[in-house]
Amino acid sequence: IAFNTENYYGTEPDADVKAATESVAKLCADLGHEIVPVKNPVDGRAFMEAFLTVWSSGPAHLVGLAKENGLDPERALEPWTTGLAAYFASKPEGALEAALAHFAMVTEKTKAFMAEYDVWLTPVLASAPPKIGEQAPAVPFDTLYERTVEYVSYTPLHNVVGTPAMSVPLSWNENGLPIGAQFAAPIGGEGRLFELAFELEQARPWAQKYAPVFAG
Repeated sequence: IAFNTENYYGTEPDADVKAATESVAKLCADLGHEIVPVKNPVDGRAFMEAFLTVWSSGPAHLVGLAKENGLDPERALEPWTTGLAAYFASKPEGALEAALAHFAMVTEKTKAFMAEYDVWLTPVLASAPPKIGEQAPAVPFDTLYERTVEYVSYTPLHNVVGTPAMSVPLSWNENGLPIGAQFAAPIGGEGRLFELAFELEQARPWAQKYAPVFAG
């Protein structure tokens, strides 16, 4: 099992997330798995720049459609959507094509990295679940951008490459909030992940655990 807690930017998650992920690594070791410390195989900042470029191209198209249909995007769409559209508009010509080419390079590099391991363990997110509204799309764009790019800095690579990944709710912080552990496998490795999830659930059951406040 490849293992790291640093995100794409080379920074560590919040202390409770780091401790939780290290606890999961120890659990896996206790179950007989070999834990291999690794570094993220891609240039995180370049990857996230490409990811944000591709991601924002969708909202840019949506804003264009709104204008074509006589709608004011600022009134019809949420700040997050219009902000991403403006982000894309600020990019130079050819930025989308360059980002997609970067994705192709990252995909091959990640496939080669993943071929060396059965699974890859990291945090899912950089912090425990946020308060309601902190990540709402109506939050001013600049504020939400700062909150999001660090918070979601472990999962996008698998979205791009297509490597299957799962969040396993194995840990809880001192406030009783769940902290997931992300396990990814090489492409086609879904069965391996399901087998591992079954083993982990037997070792550290979670079915009857709930956060202090939840909908259910």
